[in-house]
Amino acid sequence: MLSRSLLKRVAQAFGAVPPGVVYDAETLELVAELSAGGRGGDLVASADGVWFATPGDRSLTHVGRDGQTLMHVELPALPKQLALDADRPLVLCDDGRLLRVDPVTGRIGDDRLAPPGTTAVAAEHGCVWVLMTDEGQADGWQLTLAQLHPATFSVTQTVTLGRSRFFDGPQMRDGTVNVLHEATPGAMGYASFDAVSGAERPTPGELLRVRGIGERGGVRWVHDDGHLRRLDAVTGQELSSGRLGVPRAGSFLLAHGRIWALAWSPSTWNSAAEV
Repeated sequence: MLSRSLLKRVAQAFGAVPPGVVYDAETLELVAELSAGGRGGDLVASADGVWFATPGDRSLTHVGRDGQTLMHVELPALPKQLALDADRPLVLCDDGRLLRVDPVTGRIGDDRLAPPGTTAVAAEHGCVWVLMTDEGQADGWQLTLAQLHPATFSVTQTVTLGRSRFFDGPQMRDGTVNVLHEATPGAMGYASFDAVSGAERPTPGELLRVRGIGERGGVRWVHDDGHLRRLDAVTGQELSSGRLGVPRAGSFLLAHGRIWALAWSPSTWNSAAEV
């Protein structure tokens, strides 16, 4: 085990690792280091910046497009996942609570229990959906998609997706709610539904492309081996690259002409998002 003095010397030699970093999406040059929040967590884009919730310090942070901290909110429980509905953050906590935070005052306006088994939340234009699972069996988890009343968080309708060993979502795109799961054993596919009525809908084409961190205007951004890479989406040719300023970055977001990355934390799993 390393002594405290040795750990201190190592930290001084390499510099303190910031909770997150922000890069210009075109040049991949460092724009800012995030000073608030802990490691790991979830990110979503707002109209004027980015919100991120980190379990490392049980907080919700709003930063501007330049990475400057605009608001820092202490949460009553560890955040598990984050969604944004009309610029109002919704935070799903690991104790099953679903919080709605006022984006102006930082006050927690709603603090209610999510439906039992809720693992993730998504929101868009006043529509709130959650994904629920059972305790799981050898053949996976029973997945149920549920729409919540936007004011009370009570269940208004459900869609049964069947059992799956792997799943991701829900994600909201173009008026649809989408869940990636085993459509048939061993074959992954999206189940997509109208975000208002719950009727089946075709899956938005952008979800069917493998894009890494994100894709815009024929350019794709990916990360590997501690580097960010900007590629031609058609040919795969590298256009530019840069080294990540945090080790083992775990969460990424492409928004506002920036690449946002949070340092990895063992209490969270890797995620990638695009807005």
